[in-house]
Amino acid sequence: MTTTEPPQLPFDRPNIIDVAPLYAVLRREGPVVPVRTPVGDPAWLVTRHAEARALFADPSRHPSTSSPTWSPTCTPTSRSRCR
Repeated sequence: MTTTEPPQLPFDRPNIIDVAPLYAVLRREGPVVPVRTPVGDPAWLVTRHAEARALFADPSRHPSTSSPTWSPTCTPTSRSRCR
């Protein structure tokens, strides 16, 4: 069995206006696909509007509501403020 690495963001684009060809391919593959961030971390890319709306409307999916210690201001250097 072979495994392939997820594509890495940002995707190459032919110009500033057109959608990246790889994004169009991923969109056909499914509404949520694995990718790598620009620094190589694993992530999920939501490629369709309906799924993105459902995701943002679900409070259980938001770190700020599902984890009492998470805050958008939490960083490695300010972790003491996040507890």
